[in-house]
Amino acid sequence: MAAQPDWLRLQKKIFTRWVNQKLIPRKIKITDVVTDLKNGWNLIHLVEILSETEMKDKHKLQKEPKSRMQQIDNCSKALEFTFASGVEMKLKPSAENLVDAHESSVLGLVYAIFVKFMKLDDDDEGAASMSFPQALQMWVTNQVAGYQHVKIQNLTKSFHNGMAFCALIHKFRPKLIDYKSLSPADDEKNLKIAFAAAETYFGLEQYLTVDDIKKLDDKAMVVYLSEYYYGIATQRKVDLAARRIAKLIQFTKENDALRAQYADGATKLVAHFDKVRAVLEDVVSDNTMAGIKRRLAEFQEFKKSDKGPIFRGFFSLESMYQNLARRLAQHKRPEFKAGAGQSVPEMRARLTTMEHEEKERNIALNAEMNRQIKLAKIYEDYSTKYGEVQTWIAEKKAYLTKPVEVLSVGAAKYQLNVLSAYFEEAKAMAADRVAKMNSQAKALLDDKFEHSATVSSREAEIAGGQNELGELSAHKKLVHEDDLAREEFKAKVRGWNEEHKSRYSKLATFISDKEAYLKKKEEVHSSIEAQLHLSLLDGFKQEKKDLSVNIVPLQNIGKEIVEAKYETKFSTWKFETPEEVTTREAFIDKKWEELDALATTKLKVLEDHLLREQYMRKFTTGTSNTRTNSLLSMCGLLLLRLISTREKNARISLKLRTI
Repeated sequence: MAAQPDWLRLQKKIFTRWVNQKLIPRKIKITDVVTDLKNGWNLIHLVEILSETEMKDKHKLQKEPKSRMQQIDNCSKALEFTFASGVEMKLKPSAENLVDAHESSVLGLVYAIFVKFMKLDDDDEGAASMSFPQALQMWVTNQVAGYQHVKIQNLTKSFHNGMAFCALIHKFRPKLIDYKSLSPADDEKNLKIAFAAAETYFGLEQYLTVDDIKKLDDKAMVVYLSEYYYGIATQRKVDLAARRIAKLIQFTKENDALRAQYADGATKLVAHFDKVRAVLEDVVSDNTMAGIKRRLAEFQEFKKSDKGPIFRGFFSLESMYQNLARRLAQHKRPEFKAGAGQSVPEMRARLTTMEHEEKERNIALNAEMNRQIKLAKIYEDYSTKYGEVQTWIAEKKAYLTKPVEVLSVGAAKYQLNVLSAYFEEAKAMAADRVAKMNSQAKALLDDKFEHSATVSSREAEIAGGQNELGELSAHKKLVHEDDLAREEFKAKVRGWNEEHKSRYSKLATFISDKEAYLKKKEEVHSSIEAQLHLSLLDGFKQEKKDLSVNIVPLQNIGKEIVEAKYETKFSTWKFETPEEVTTREAFIDKKWEELDALATTKLKVLEDHLLREQYMRKFTTGTSNTRTNSLLSMCGLLLLRLISTREKNARISLKLRTI
């Protein structure tokens, strides 16, 4: 990207400074005139200030345009307003030019605005018919006419050696520049002298360098040079006003000197009257005990230190007035007229009024003193009650806001009983001390007691405290009611857990007994014994099957325990150790399956014993005894099964009763 030409850089700098100066009334500051007009608003503000006209329909613009389309819309409306205000351009910029910060378009627009609204004073002959740059050049030419080495041919090179600037300032403030010592060849020195003098004379900042002056184009020079014109014009008005004020002051001093002899004495007496008037007319000025004491002290001081001097001052002034009137009449001078309120008749009337007010003041002050004493006593008693009620509220607030850990139904009921006692106490407090306080407060406020603001504040504080206690107590009641409901719920769930443990314990005992039985290795020495043990194993299976119906109730209770949850906006509770429930149930499930596995293993072992014993009997018993032995075996087996069945039924009946 190529570097900007110096003339363009300086034009942007000078135009930016000029726009910022015009935007000062609206407290707006831009950084770069080329880039900072794209929101549309800065252009509108500038034209409104210069044209002294407010743009209509501003509300239709985007306040903070973000997108390009919003910026273009704002700039379009701003340009319409600008050209409607009289700004003229042959090649008008578009809204897109402003949004895209097109340098030549934006700078040309700003210069056109400058030319439109910058005018020389009407007193400058011929200026009205010219453009501002032409009028400005003519003004400079007229001012520096007759100065050696200065010839204004244009608004660029004619100013490069600094002589024109120095001549312009020397014309209006010769003491700032020794013009005869300047040389047109020493352009750097001349420009620095002009810069410093302009800053001293009319406050123009030295924001350009010597080299900058030589790089300015004619437009930038017009804007820069306009600061000289307006600065000098403003300073000339200030100088003229100062000279007029000086003459007026001198005339006033001479006038005042003629009236001083009488006016001085009359002014002092009037001031003395005004001083005591504040003491005598103000019956009750601030409605306070300190105020009435101060007024009584002032009243006594008036009688002691002011009354006598006032009478003496009046008689002295009356004599002076008569002497002055006589002398003026003798010299055929206009009659002396004292200032407003300073004539002898007016001051005599004030003297009479003072004596009347003195009597009334004495009566009013004593009555007010008695009233303040009465109010002070009421306030003292009121303050005592206020302190007691305030302390009570603080104590009860501490009670109501203090968290209480409730871990049982009994504790919850106790806290509700304590809260009920508080409600009774609060009711009694409101009916007694607070009611008396309110009555005393009304008396103090109705009588406009000096500390009424404090009383009102305390009343509001107590009322607010009572309201706060009401809210806190209502909340605490809800909390304790919730505590009671929660603890009752906890007790119920824990009861379920005890029932769950009881059921579990009985099943676990059964499992333990049967696990020991199933793991025991039986010694079988005959087929009858094998048959007997197989019969017992069948009895176990039936017993286990019958007991299986107790597992479902155990699981149902366990589910209720695990899923049980108490939840409100005040508290939440779940059973603390759900794992113990699930552990118990998992144990029962696991062991129940293990019993089946052990029973299967035991069945195989017993069947093996039976086969072995039958095989051995076949080879150890004679053929003749086979039928007899077979009958005996069958009878023994039936007897064993009968015994086993009776034993099994007895055990099942016992288990069902215990479970």
